[in-house]
Amino acid sequence: HNLIQNICTHMLISGYVYIYIHKNILCCSSPNNVNICDGALIIKNIGKVNKFHTIYYSSTGISPMYPIQESIEICNLIRSYYVGLLQNGARPSGILTHAAILSHGKREVIQQELKLLYKNLEKGSIAVLEGSYNWTPIGICPEKLNLDTNYNYFSKEIAMSFGVPPIILSITDATFHNYQEAKEYLINNTVLPILRTILNNISIFLELDISIINY
Repeated sequence: HNLIQNICTHMLISGYVYIYIHKNILCCSSPNNVNICDGALIIKNIGKVNKFHTIYYSSTGISPMYPIQESIEICNLIRSYYVGLLQNGARPSGILTHAAILSHGKREVIQQELKLLYKNLEKGSIAVLEGSYNWTPIGICPEKLNLDTNYNYFSKEIAMSFGVPPIILSITDATFHNYQEAKEYLINNTVLPILRTILNNISIFLELDISIINY
């Protein structure tokens, strides 16, 4: 069970995975942990393995993560933005202006008082300038950036790249009937084909006859 999970994980992340026998146990390794030298695998913490087999996610050996790297980065940036906003108490950065001309020392005193007032201020910053009392926020509010819409859009791209219907992840609204259809699609068109690929390659490597997996 763990072996199949590990093989599937390496296939989805790297696009292919190596399987081999070590101490009479079938094992797997990601491409990041091995080197190929003179037709043999050199595996970290194990050594040289002469007999091995490569299982590819697709005919090209390209990982499904490859075309969605930018989508993943954008989703991570949006999440980081929201984390920073929450850590800052949802208070944006801004400029506080004052009617009188302030000395450098007075300006520092006001800034320190504001920092004491907002002790959890981590991501935002406050600038104090001369002029009438006024608070001017800096930056664009999340609503204007359409962060939620963009996050859902790129999340759909990520899900579909892995063959997962977005409905399964509750990214889009769906009825129970649509959810059931999406679940069947996931099993029949994503999960089972991957399992067949893995088991077929294991049978080739071990020279076993397990043709039943084609059904």
